[in-house]
Amino acid sequence: MKVLSAECYGTSDSIFELEILQHLKAGDVSHQGYHHVSLLENSFTHYGPNGSHICLIFKVMGESLGTFWEMFERKILTPLVQRFTTQLLQALDY
Repeated sequence: MKVLSAECYGTSDSIFELEILQHLKAGDVSHQGYHHVSLLENSFTHYGPNGSHICLIFKVMGESLGTFWEMFERKILTPLVQRFTTQLLQALDY
C-alpha cells in the first residue's frame, strides 16, 4: 500500500498518480511489458486530521535488484541480468 500525502491532489501541483496507474491497468494486456509493471489493485481515500490521502493498493512485490546483489555476494549472474534487462525494457516499452 502506498499512501500519498494530502498535498499530492487538489493543488496546482497535483501529481495524478492514481489516474496514471488506472490508465496503465486499462492498457493492452497482450503487450509483453504489461505484466512487468506494478498494476494498481485498488484505491481509496482516507480522511484524516491532515487532509484527505489517496491510498493505492498493489500486489506484494518480489525481491529487488539490490536484494539479489546482496544474495549473490555483490555479483549477479549474466543470465539474471539479461532477464532483468529484458523485463525492464518491455515494461518501459509498455
